[in-house]
Amino acid sequence: MKFTTAVTDSLHRVTPHDVPKTSLRSVIAARGERISFQVLVRADHLESVDATVSINAPKYIKTRVRRVGYIPVPHLNKPLTQGHHEGLLPGYVGDPLFEEEVSQLYPGETVSFWITVDIDEKCPPGEHRLGIVTKVNDKTRGNALVVQGAGVKIKRRRNFPVTNWFYADALLDYYNLKSFDKNFWRIAENYIRNMSEHYQDVIY
Repeated sequence: MKFTTAVTDSLHRVTPHDVPKTSLRSVIAARGERISFQVLVRADHLESVDATVSINAPKYIKTRVRRVGYIPVPHLNKPLTQGHHEGLLPGYVGDPLFEEEVSQLYPGETVSFWITVDIDEKCPPGEHRLGIVTKVNDKTRGNALVVQGAGVKIKRRRNFPVTNWFYADALLDYYNLKSFDKNFWRIAENYIRNMSEHYQDVIY
């Protein structure tokens, strides 16, 4: 069974219709910086199969693989300039990230994996190679992305509050919870940790 892969940047809005093409070869990152990229997978087959992505990273670089889920976009926003929309929309686009390194791959559909890369503050300048291994059934395919380590270090932010609303009632409704019981705090902890990881330092 043949399948194709490609590496693309984090700004590319992936849809099931995307066909993996030329891969992203390198990115630039400072010490202490977080960057992201995506791995696209598409196979020619008649039945659904599992696709798995794993990353081999050198010292000073930590990676995290998550499966990108699709959500429906039934309409385009108006007014819309002709030609100023992405892909075959209305349709499905990537949005939620799931803590999974495996995705079901259906005939004629592209799936995506979101790779988060954290560069250690002690990472030396220079080229650092990430090995990307995609496995579909018993077949594997390799890609590589070079992180161009810059000689500068990003300082931690100080005295710059970043705040977003946190709607506890939405969690209560979705997970069928009671207000502020043990199960609520167990689930809310994951959301609060995610907000903190994205540099939000105030929760209302």
